[in-house]
Amino acid sequence: MIRPSAAHQEFPSYANDPDIQLATRHAPVLCFDSNEPFLPEAVGITVFHEDGPSPSFSYPVRLPPGATTAIEYAIWWDWDIQHLYELEHIWLYLDAEEHLVAADASWHGTWHPMRDEAGALPLSENGHLRLHSEPGKHAFAAKLADLAENRPQTLLACSSKAGALGLHVNPFFEKRIRPLRTPDHIQLAHTWLEDHHFTPSFDFSRELGLSSLPLVPWPKLANWIPWRINAWLIYLEGRYPRGRRRVLRIGHRGASALEPENTLAAFSRAAELGCDMVEMDLRVTADHVPVILHDDSLHRTFGLSRPICDLTWEEVRQQAPDLPSLEEAIATCRECGLKLYLEIKFITPQGGIRTLEILRENDFLHRTVIASFRVDWLAALKRECPEVFTSVIFSFANVDAVSLAKAVGAEYVHPCWDYEPNNLELMTQEWLNKAHEAGLGVIGWVQLSRESAKELREKGMHALTADDPNFLLE
Repeated sequence: MIRPSAAHQEFPSYANDPDIQLATRHAPVLCFDSNEPFLPEAVGITVFHEDGPSPSFSYPVRLPPGATTAIEYAIWWDWDIQHLYELEHIWLYLDAEEHLVAADASWHGTWHPMRDEAGALPLSENGHLRLHSEPGKHAFAAKLADLAENRPQTLLACSSKAGALGLHVNPFFEKRIRPLRTPDHIQLAHTWLEDHHFTPSFDFSRELGLSSLPLVPWPKLANWIPWRINAWLIYLEGRYPRGRRRVLRIGHRGASALEPENTLAAFSRAAELGCDMVEMDLRVTADHVPVILHDDSLHRTFGLSRPICDLTWEEVRQQAPDLPSLEEAIATCRECGLKLYLEIKFITPQGGIRTLEILRENDFLHRTVIASFRVDWLAALKRECPEVFTSVIFSFANVDAVSLAKAVGAEYVHPCWDYEPNNLELMTQEWLNKAHEAGLGVIGWVQLSRESAKELREKGMHALTADDPNFLLE
């Protein structure tokens, strides 16, 4: 069990490369929170002499008036406080005499210009760009006011949501990293980061000049990144045996023992009680709008007898205004820091495509697991969207869950053995080992006690669901 070495030991020197020399001369200075657990390891350099797309970020490099050169610093961290690996960016724009005329930097998937309160470039005493890095998340700001405005989200990310996103998938590395994004690896990253949660001080007294890190041509860093991620995963597999790994807590239909099921209030309550995800049931209306509802009609929950599939979304909104659409449920989950366990109860081909579109539009695909008893629906959704994670639910103990999951490309299996006698005893170590050896995550159901949750955690589950999230707390 060897922890990955510092990146300094893994790159040759590029000191004679003219682009690296230019980048070193102008390397920015970063200011970190005094409690920050993760500092950057290496920087990928790209130099532009004309407009062009960034090779590592959705950013159009455009030389502003007076600039002849742009330097892109793609800054690598092994860890963001919420997920394995981080890549943030700074762009410097220089004139013909190498004077700094403008700068941009990344901020939570977008970018913004680097200007201080007076509208000037924030510079260190020796004239280098000087920026503040958000605690844990590492987004860049020229003004402390920007970080203060984001403080509630920062505190949440660094504490109860540490590790919540597991293994990040950057669009630029989708093909090379996706095979590494397994239920086991997501769980390992979550466990490690929860062990490193911290309380930010918002005292940005730790300074680090990027010139002190390995500065390497971007293609060299890009080729190194998948190897680096894999090295960390190998280390974590040795560090955390099954039974000691962080098990996801899923509120069944939200906190349905405490609030009306499948409502925004139930989802919010689940977040308050420490859930990582909420299970919710999806059906579609007559006009193929995805809505959150368990039964095939509105009778039990809203006192209306008509089937949901016979009503348009406009009719649903008029007759059952508290029934949430999928988009409304996603908005609540985003606000509360929840991931989504979406059980398909009924779907049409058009409704399935619209469901995937909504997840994409809201950047929620990698925060969602789609589940169903109907493996044909899962197979159809997987065909449309191979990157979405799916979960096979089944009711009987004699089902070959591994073969079923493999047949439809699912990542998780979810035994729902409510009607089997002694169902907890059916979850044997032998059964679990077979699923684990096949690379599958296992999601279990907790009935009425903390003791059963504890027993299932120790057996090596990946996630547990309960109507009352209090049973899931360790």
